[in-house]
Amino acid sequence: MADNDFGAEQALNYERKVPCALVIDTSGSMSGSPIEQANAGLLLFEKEVLADSVAKQRVDLTIVTFDSSVDVARDFALLGDVVMPTLTTKGTTRLVDGVRQAVELIKGRIDWYFSTGQDCYRPYLLIITDGAPDADQDVGALKKELQELVNTGHESSEKRGHPRKFNVMTFAVDGAPAEKLAQFSPTTPIELKSAIEMDFFSSGRKFPVNPPGSQAVDKIAV
Repeated sequence: MADNDFGAEQALNYERKVPCALVIDTSGSMSGSPIEQANAGLLLFEKEVLADSVAKQRVDLTIVTFDSSVDVARDFALLGDVVMPTLTTKGTTRLVDGVRQAVELIKGRIDWYFSTGQDCYRPYLLIITDGAPDADQDVGALKKELQELVNTGHESSEKRGHPRKFNVMTFAVDGAPAEKLAQFSPTTPIELKSAIEMDFFSSGRKFPVNPPGSQAVDKIAV
């Protein structure tokens, strides 16, 4: 499990970043169509961001997977700098542990931006799962934590008075009961298959990647 200390890393550019963590369920129950959907979503996400000359300089992505353990499948990096992983399934579902790890990575990344003279928009936490965590995973507590991040955000010790509220989105794979995802998600879950079909992952639709003053930036609070 990677930590959230990026102190030795150097900034590649000083575009205002969009920190994004994809948190993906790779437990045994995701075998077959569900993990195929998740992998398709990864490739589409990459394709859409790389097609936008501004987005590919701003969207800073990490991928965290969870099954019987939590792993960082991809450390924070701009799209195109690292090959997207092809995910496989095994084990049980440490959902709460996986999401919490991703949150800590985002917080550490925001701190790093400010410590290196960079700035960032609101971070994105995107969760893909079938919503069936292990029995010892406290989904109620996680929901409260995520709601607090949506409402209040993370205030970096490097830049007091400028908290970054989180955008949290939960995607349900085929067959995932909405009531299960609602136990931990502070926002209404979205069907992953429908999101892919509707081009949800287009950078222009979801990320504030256009120049300051453009409509895309003005729509999203930072």
